[in-house]
Amino acid sequence: MHVAAWWLLTRLVVFSFTVLGGLTPRARIDRMWAGQGGLEQMGPKPDNWLEFFIRWDVFHYVPIARLGYPAADGTLPIDTAFFPLFPLLIRALTPLLGSEHIAGMCISNVCSLGAAYVLASLHPGDSRDLDRRIVILFLAAPAANFLSYTYTEGLFALLLAGAMWMLYRQHLVGAALLGALATGTRTTGIAVPLMIMVAAWPHRHDRMRVLKHTVAAAVGCGGLLAYSAFCWNKYGNPFIFMDVQQHWQRKLSLLGPFKAFLNFNADPDFYLAAVVALWVSYKMVRRVDPPTTAASWMMIMLPLSSGTLGSMVRYQSNNLPMLAGAAQLVEGRAFKWVVAVCLTLLAYSSYRYGAGFPNY
Repeated sequence: MHVAAWWLLTRLVVFSFTVLGGLTPRARIDRMWAGQGGLEQMGPKPDNWLEFFIRWDVFHYVPIARLGYPAADGTLPIDTAFFPLFPLLIRALTPLLGSEHIAGMCISNVCSLGAAYVLASLHPGDSRDLDRRIVILFLAAPAANFLSYTYTEGLFALLLAGAMWMLYRQHLVGAALLGALATGTRTTGIAVPLMIMVAAWPHRHDRMRVLKHTVAAAVGCGGLLAYSAFCWNKYGNPFIFMDVQQHWQRKLSLLGPFKAFLNFNADPDFYLAAVVALWVSYKMVRRVDPPTTAASWMMIMLPLSSGTLGSMVRYQSNNLPMLAGAAQLVEGRAFKWVVAVCLTLLAYSSYRYGAGFPNY
């Protein structure tokens, strides 16, 4: 009941403010639907409330679900930046639900609810209060509205939460399989193989145990490896999904985090999200278990290494290891204040999305 109540409360905030934002003028969105943005593959524009929830990345996932990835014709196939598991699920459910848009939103909302239930019993033993705080932070995070749109956030959260649940109970096979699905959903799915390997460190003198963790971590990379093989076969470049990031001014480099902060080309909320995430992850060192801490750092540093702070609010709102650490660091009255601020920002993020403001 606790999980269901918070899920319903936060989804009410998300849907209400998204519709409110959608009722404002949005000329850019209308031009996209008119075909001027090259989006004819989206199909007909919905005539009802559903149109308010179709923005930005949705204009990539739906064409992939409808028609697959673009042909290798010498142009930059930017859709390859979007990993295949989510579009495949949309395609599978569309005949049942009648629309890619409805299928995508159903997947996201069901998965986000499932992820919340998994997080409610994340840690073994008597940790109910801690897990409840994790659930609240997850559902009320500033960009938790993306858990309800046709984005990968909901699906990825379910897979990552499930992998963490399995790993905390030393179910390596389950963690590895969920990791393979996570790496087929987003690049940050490699947080699961990383957690598996870090969990082996205390037992590094046990060769058999280290071998099992290594094999499990390799299986956990299966989704990424399979997608790389597909890109190699179709485009002749197994890492084209990284190369096309230049379309959004992203390029991985060791100096990327410094460039991200020093370019001064992002809104203040992106800076705030990055700084808060880094501060929480710093506080997690020696206070939270090493696998969770390592995954939190990875899910911050990977997008920062692309040289931009773009989408950091959305990325860190889905950083479950960091949220799990934050729930251990903040409790009591301070936690209530944090939740109040998060809910306010969640309403603001939902409104901006509905109004057509970009999230990058």
